[in-house]
Amino acid sequence: MSALPVTLSASTEIVAVEDCLSTTLDGESVILHTGAGEYYGFNTVGTDIWEAVQEPRAIEDVCEQLTAEYEVGYDRVRDDVEDLV
Repeated sequence: MSALPVTLSASTEIVAVEDCLSTTLDGESVILHTGAGEYYGFNTVGTDIWEAVQEPRAIEDVCEQLTAEYEVGYDRVRDDVEDLV
């Protein structure tokens, strides 16, 4: 099943799915989506995004946090966040 394209605004709130189990080791995460029976591996940036959305947050807030943490432009961070979402 493929997802339909969705337009996300800066104020769109995102939050991690509840039926996931995750663990982090050496800055990288493995997430098991128990509802779908799928697992994902996140690098350091993906892990930071995952941790940032454990509570509902606007995409803009997540992007600003990551832009401040990493030496990278806002547009690149926004693309990464949207790709992960």
